[in-house]
Amino acid sequence: MRLSAQRSVDGLLDALCADLPKHPKRSLVLAKFKEAMASFSTAESEERDQFLVYLQRIMKALGMQSSGELLNVWRYGFPYGWFI
Repeated sequence: MRLSAQRSVDGLLDALCADLPKHPKRSLVLAKFKEAMASFSTAESEERDQFLVYLQRIMKALGMQSSGELLNVWRYGFPYGWFI
């Protein structure tokens, strides 16, 4: 993982470790995801895909079923579910 992705994931994990025990809500996780996505500065598709893999692993570890299309909109620019 490149430096920008590493910084984004590390910052996200630090923020979740600090804030999630106090406010264990899905909305907090998604808000932290949005912050990490905003700090992710590369346009390389392979690195963006890997970043999404890490976000999905975090969701799985937290028992979250869905991001409510947040990940799809960030990656593709539209909710993928619209076309299924």
